[in-house]
Amino acid sequence: MTQNRRRALVAIPMLLAATLSGVRLLRAQSFVPAAGQSFYLDLDTYNGHASAWRHSDLAMLTALRATVSVPRIGQDPNYLPAFTIALEGDATASGGNGAGVECFAQNNQLPIICRVVEFKGGTTVEDYKFQETLNLSQKVDIEISWATTGSVIINFGSESYTAQVAWSVASVSDSSSTDELIADPITFGSLSH
Repeated sequence: MTQNRRRALVAIPMLLAATLSGVRLLRAQSFVPAAGQSFYLDLDTYNGHASAWRHSDLAMLTALRATVSVPRIGQDPNYLPAFTIALEGDATASGGNGAGVECFAQNNQLPIICRVVEFKGGTTVEDYKFQETLNLSQKVDIEISWATTGSVIINFGSESYTAQVAWSVASVSDSSSTDELIADPITFGSLSH
């Protein structure tokens, strides 16, 4: 099984009809957390297994911010240690589109590599690899915004990427395989100027 196939199997099946439009290094808006929308996640997943968490009640929410770390990566001959935080479109209306951040330990070794991912036709499409990598227990801030119709802005550490999308966000999913992902916290809210 190829490494790309193993990485693709980690993600919850999502699809994306998007074109990535380029890197944006300036953040013109600030995150405003919504009341009652902050969660602590610890997806501690056995080697060769996957776990997931989904938030589908996104009315009035247009952004998320998460401080994530990976305290443990496991070993498995078929599945790379990996996690994904992604937006998903309504499967009925949009064909199951999605976009987000995926981090994985290539060859089960550090550092952890992170990239923008988009899902289309059940296949993960690689479009942009972040320069920043992660080590065990290193914390990084991830912010994803869908406030502007047709755009998804993904901030990872000090880097930013904008995807042009043709679908509406229906849910947010976090998935993990053969590792432990901690989001402390993952908070939902909106952006203000």
